[in-house]
Amino acid sequence: MGSNPNPTCQKPQLGARTQNRDYLKQSIAIFRQVLDGYPRDSDPHEWALIQDALAEILLIQGDQYADLTSLQQAAIAFRAALEVLSPEHDAVAWSNAKRGLGCVLTDLGEDTSSTYYLEQAVSALNDALKVLRPDRDAVLWALTKAAMGDALVGLGEQGAGVRHLKEAVDNYREALSVLSKDKTPVQWKAIQDSLNIALDDLHQRGWTGG
Repeated sequence: MGSNPNPTCQKPQLGARTQNRDYLKQSIAIFRQVLDGYPRDSDPHEWALIQDALAEILLIQGDQYADLTSLQQAAIAFRAALEVLSPEHDAVAWSNAKRGLGCVLTDLGEDTSSTYYLEQAVSALNDALKVLRPDRDAVLWALTKAAMGDALVGLGEQGAGVRHLKEAVDNYREALSVLSKDKTPVQWKAIQDSLNIALDDLHQRGWTGG
């Protein structure tokens, strides 16, 4: 049995189907078969979107079953997609791939206790946030902010001081200010829970803020 995948790192439309490991394995196999017969040069943009879709499923499998190999493969697939996607021509797809890469690197950093991965995650998520706007891309912006919070918590827990944890709290609160508890209840609760954990960590380190 694995843990539930982080809902703030999933595309909302993937839904509950991803709780089924057979579905995950079948989806991965199908995407790989498609890519085997789909040369990048035939339609680079479509090829990149398939790579991104494969990476999303690999991320969920790696997250849910603590599978480092799946996480590493997800990072490779996201990076392949990002070789083609660009913020100038498809800002949403590019940002989704950057967010996904940030989530993968956060998981790898937490699972291997590596600040190197976590710092890369922060960089990838910062890139995504440069082209997202809360008034135009509300859900994606909020989920990317929440993912940034997760990466910063990872850095904060592996180091001394409170700077990263305070930055994580700020990112979680900004995400919650945009998301709706009624429209995105699963994501909203996950971010609220993460915020509470970050606040607890801060208070244990002697921080007296609110």
